[in-house]
Amino acid sequence: MAAPTVTHAVLRTAATALRAPTPADGATSTNSRTPAGNPREGRAVDERLWNRSTSDPTPFTADALLPARFVNDFNTEYVRVAAGPRPCAEAGPDNLVTVLAGHGCIEVMAGVYLEQGSSNPPILVSVSVFPLPDDATAANVYDLVQGEAYWRMTIWSADDGDDTPRPGAPISGYRWGHNRRRHRYLICTRAVRTDRATGDWLEPWLRAASGRAHAICGPQNHHGD
Repeated sequence: MAAPTVTHAVLRTAATALRAPTPADGATSTNSRTPAGNPREGRAVDERLWNRSTSDPTPFTADALLPARFVNDFNTEYVRVAAGPRPCAEAGPDNLVTVLAGHGCIEVMAGVYLEQGSSNPPILVSVSVFPLPDDATAANVYDLVQGEAYWRMTIWSADDGDDTPRPGAPISGYRWGHNRRRHRYLICTRAVRTDRATGDWLEPWLRAASGRAHAICGPQNHHGD
């Protein structure tokens, strides 16, 4: 059965098993951004504050955790088209939801980014930022996400004219994902082309999009008291 046409930012999908690359874990310690949304050197922050919810000054808002845009290693721009908190019950499989709820994490900050300037159907990048109570808890949940829940994480979507991220319906399509633990935050990104294209020729493009998103999202986007 042929896949239906997908327009602009409309993509309703959830992850299915394809491939799980080894995640990278970096540490950017600035709170300023370039116009494209990528980090740059700026006023340093004490990253130790991000280790516990009781000391973390980062508000649970889209602007504090998700940049408005970013540019990947291919110099391709991605713009945030939808963002906001969603119930963790929508974010992944039941076993993950149970663990998150047990640690008091009931909402995830969801984001949807769309590739700009491509003559092909654009790549969509889905981002989930989970705020855990502390870095030790985030490490435990990371192990679950990196294992059996890897390709069962929700890929968020958005409708034209609506900036609210929504969980998608399962479809097939080649996608790439990254998971990252940044202090008390767990950051999960998934990239897929909006026409549901398949084929490993997509790998470098999806990997570049997902990889940049997982490095750029998190508490370092908050600049303010």
